[in-house]
Amino acid sequence: MWSFSPSTSQLPALLTLSDTTEATRELRTNSLTILTIFLVSLCAASFPALSKRVSFLRIPRIVFFIGKHFGTGVILSTAFTHLLQDAFEALRDPIVLAKWKIGKHTGLIVLGSLLSIFLIESHLPSREGRHLAPARPPLMTKRRQACPRRLSNL
Repeated sequence: MWSFSPSTSQLPALLTLSDTTEATRELRTNSLTILTIFLVSLCAASFPALSKRVSFLRIPRIVFFIGKHFGTGVILSTAFTHLLQDAFEALRDPIVLAKWKIGKHTGLIVLGSLLSIFLIESHLPSREGRHLAPARPPLMTKRRQACPRRLSNL
């Protein structure tokens, strides 16, 4: 009655042994890469907290200050390069141009926005918890040595 015999063109391609070995190797490589990225990110993100608690991981305050501001610059430049094209396209939209008459000032608007974001971000952390003390690098002074207590003051 009903018989079904598919032709060879209708059968899915069967994986050979070399294909499965290659797929397994690729899966292992991808998994190891993801694990490596996770562990390096975990160590880098937890380093500031660990360096305050573990004595042999302590770094000079000036190095920490420079690293913090370097990281802020990396974040801002990444945002700038990734969002610049989207901002230009959104401001060049015909509906926006018809309503706001921006014209040729798209670049000026984007640059002014980025400058104001930079100024706000550089101003706020310097005021946080220090009651209007500006952000400055730490002074390079020698640590004071603790004086032994006098027995007469006990």
